[in-house]
Amino acid sequence: MRSGLLLLIFSASAFAQVYEFRNCVFHEGDDPAWARSDYDDRAWLSSPPDTRTSPYLWARCAVSIARPVNGPLYIQIEAPNAWILYVNGVRAGSYGNPETGRITMDMFREFVVPRDAGTGPELRIALRSTVSILGALTAAPLGVAGSKTDLELRRDRALIKRVSVLLPQFGFAIVQLGVAVMLLTLSLSGRTHRAAILLGILAMTTPLDDVPVLLSFAGLSVPLHFGLMASLFFRGFSALNPFFAYSILGRKTPRFYRYGVAVVLAFELWQIAVLFLPLSARVWLIRYGYTIQIVGSGLWEIYLSGLVTAFLPWRVLGRNQRWLLIPNALLFSAVSFWLYAFTVERRIYNASGSLYVTVVGLGFSLFYAIVIAFRFRRVNEEHQSFTDDMRSAREVQRRLVPEVQPIPGFRIEAAYVPAKEVGGDFYQFLPAEDGSLLVVVGDVSGKGLDAAMVVAAAVGALRGNPVREPKAVLACLNRALTGRGSGGFVTCCCALFRANGTVEIANAGHIPPYLDGREMEVEPGPPLGLIEEGSWPTTFVEAGSASLTFVSDGVLEATNARGELLGFDRLADLSVKPAREIAKEAERWGQEDDITVVQVAYA
Repeated sequence: MRSGLLLLIFSASAFAQVYEFRNCVFHEGDDPAWARSDYDDRAWLSSPPDTRTSPYLWARCAVSIARPVNGPLYIQIEAPNAWILYVNGVRAGSYGNPETGRITMDMFREFVVPRDAGTGPELRIALRSTVSILGALTAAPLGVAGSKTDLELRRDRALIKRVSVLLPQFGFAIVQLGVAVMLLTLSLSGRTHRAAILLGILAMTTPLDDVPVLLSFAGLSVPLHFGLMASLFFRGFSALNPFFAYSILGRKTPRFYRYGVAVVLAFELWQIAVLFLPLSARVWLIRYGYTIQIVGSGLWEIYLSGLVTAFLPWRVLGRNQRWLLIPNALLFSAVSFWLYAFTVERRIYNASGSLYVTVVGLGFSLFYAIVIAFRFRRVNEEHQSFTDDMRSAREVQRRLVPEVQPIPGFRIEAAYVPAKEVGGDFYQFLPAEDGSLLVVVGDVSGKGLDAAMVVAAAVGALRGNPVREPKAVLACLNRALTGRGSGGFVTCCCALFRANGTVEIANAGHIPPYLDGREMEVEPGPPLGLIEEGSWPTTFVEAGSASLTFVSDGVLEATNARGELLGFDRLADLSVKPAREIAKEAERWGQEDDITVVQVAYA
């Protein structure tokens, strides 16, 4: 049905009886007398002036009506500026704000010829235009006369033709939107990197740039400054292209582009600012508007050369030869200008350059998509390799921090909750034939694989150590950990439960154990791994049947949503509970670090 409607419009418009403006002449400035039908305009120009010193431009044209039309005679005007229409000296209508130049993007307007203007075979048209944007300085008005039905058919055909011209661009915008949604979704899931996020943002702006055009084609009165701001939004994010190009290569963006982005964005902003300036302030901009546009467009093309310069072999050229960026940028600019002129000015594809924009944009997008795909594949492979390494590390740590096994004469419970895949806490239970049990609880500064490597070294040193006295055990561990070059340290509490019920404790900067809900008074020594030689005092205690509770600082430093630490007072109350309950309470409070709880009592 829709195709039939389009066929009807095109076939009907082919027989539409319309009469075009002819013999148009132009003059800049403003004088109400120029609207009169008998005004002598023989000194006027046959085309709009290339340079302007006034925000107003008058056009005078003739319309010959070969035969009467059905019904009232209408005039249809399309011009990218605000204007007032006069027919035989009588005002017939207006578009936009003739005093400020503000317009909307639906630029087709039809007005009935006033009765007192006459409907003779020769009409004299006068059009007073107020410049809206600098790009429309020399735009000549497009006008025809005819019946309302014929003019509406002509307008619909023109709009359909423009939509068909822009179809490749709209199709590309839809593809870009899909790419943007995919990339931004991946970024939210944490499965992509900065370059893909930048590409997703760039792809999202392309469809947004086409929204005002589609709204205007739908007949909605979209303000011109809204369309220009949508274009600014698109061009502004397009300024991220050099950053994206360098990002996908893992290179730092040169200062040339980091400073240049401010220049090109300023150029885009001033074009919109023109719409908000009073007409008296526009004269200078109008006078030098084309020069500014040419310079600004050149700077924009040079700036976008970052899409090419990012792929130059800078490491081969060396730092002192990077001045080659400038001629490369100029070359890119020249080629870009030539391509645009070759396709648009010569009208090889279409007057709007839609296909040119689409082909170039699709080419860049395809290239970037291929690069991103390879980068994403490599990132996935690296992630999978890292995941495998972490799985192996967890297995190694599981063996280093063993599950609790029954030991005759003792009741033992332990809970361990690492903050990351692998942690920096450790504990060991080393029974002896004389009925004693050596318990070591430690905490390596830091988290992750580095801390896990130190844990492996500490546990290895413990298992190969023949001594049992706590202070001697700490001295042995200190020698094994000092000078490892990691810059960290290890806190450790070592307790020897002798068969006679006496517990001998030495502490290297660790949280003292708790006994019957009270923190024990254990004189601390220095943490391990900081100094080559140190001393760790020994404390003796009769534990009886009570449990000694050892914890890491992950319990003490658990932080809730209000920023409150679990703290010593709450820990003292919790210390009488089973180890698993203490660990769960610390985790529920707000885990910040590895959580370790070990409880030992005589059976």
